[in-house]
Amino acid sequence: MSAMNGSAVLARTKEAIYVRIPDEVATVIDGCSCNYCKKSGLPPKWDTLVVPLEFDPKNHPRGDWCHTVHMPDPETFREAMRKKGLLVA
Repeated sequence: MSAMNGSAVLARTKEAIYVRIPDEVATVIDGCSCNYCKKSGLPPKWDTLVVPLEFDPKNHPRGDWCHTVHMPDPETFREAMRKKGLLVA
């Protein structure tokens, strides 16, 4: 699957879609202690856009319901969501 001008859809759960942000616009973050970042030596980034499938505009009046997360290793995330029964094929 792809979205946002060819950016990869990394995962879809029952609650949201996770889309890879192009590297040139992903924001570098201050340090990360996840195993992926420790091993890769690359600077950690807010590299994934989370788009909820449903939202309540009363709780998010400014439309700030999308947010970015750090997900350098999508397979580990997908496996965790699969184990919880939240991953949508």
